[in-house]
This record gives sequence, C-alpha cells and structure tokens, in this order.
Amino acid sequence: MDWQIKPLAHTSALSGEPLAVGERVECFIFLTEENGLTRADIRASETERFPRPESVLGRWQRVVKDRGEEEREAREQSLATAEDIFFSLFEQEDGDADTVSEREALKQVLALMLERKRILRSQGRVEDGMQAYLHVRSKREVSVPMHELEPQQLLGLEEKLSAIVI
Repeated sequence: MDWQIKPLAHTSALSGEPLAVGERVECFIFLTEENGLTRADIRASETERFPRPESVLGRWQRVVKDRGEEEREAREQSLATAEDIFFSLFEQEDGDADTVSEREALKQVLALMLERKRILRSQGRVEDGMQAYLHVRSKREVSVPMHELEPQQLLGLEEKLSAIVI
C-alpha cells in the first residue's frame, strides 16, 4: 500500500478565500467525530481565529507556490509534506488515549513509508516495541512505536488517511 500526501489546498479552510502565491499557510491535522482524520490549510494570519480542536495530531507551515511549479515539484512536495507530518507527530504529546493511539499508528505507517523512500533509515532491531530511525538528511534520530497492525486496522487507517493523502 503506497500513500502520497495531498498537496496544499488553494483556498483557506477558515475563510474560503483563495491563497496567494508566496503566502505562508498553517496546516493542521486533527481528529473530529464527524469526519475522523481531517486536514485544514489556513492563512498564517488566520491562525488565531482558527477554532483548534483538542485532538491536533500535527501542525506545520508551508508557502503557497505557483500551480505549475507545484505540479513539477509534486513528488518532492509529497515526500517533504510526509516528512513534515511525520515530525509534527512528535511535537504533539497531549490528548486522550484514542488520540495518542492514532498518533502512534500514524507515526508507524509514515515511518515505514519514509523508510521505503530512503528518507529514514532504521537503526537496529525493534526493542521494547520501539524502532529507532535516523532521518538521513538532518541526522535526527527518532523512536517510533511499532505494534502489530492487523489488516483491518490498516484498512481503517487508510480510510482515515484519505483526508490528507492521495
């Protein structure tokens, strides 16, 4: 199963207005009871007005690029966004047990995807349910929880990821 991260939206999720080339955008991934895993891209200037859900899984900033440039860089952006999402999952620690469990599953799936793309390199074997990874470019080390994922869980996760990946 191969997932690619959806590109940056061209309109603000808060105001519905088009985003201009060069504008800084704040991206959120969060859980909602209605839609499950959701992504919202808003202007950085709108961040204070954005009603932040309690279950934010990740948050990062991007700059809007020209659509033609975006298409040419689609593959690179997809991997860069996957990296952004992956590392943002380590910055959020709060949440209830379901939110933490969802975050750990996302870490595991994204780590495996990034390892497959040679962006992360595993360091040794899984010890005590944790896999050490090295981010090749930055040399940053992270520990990712590794759990046995059932096929049904992966299908459920794939459905939830449809909000942020294509």
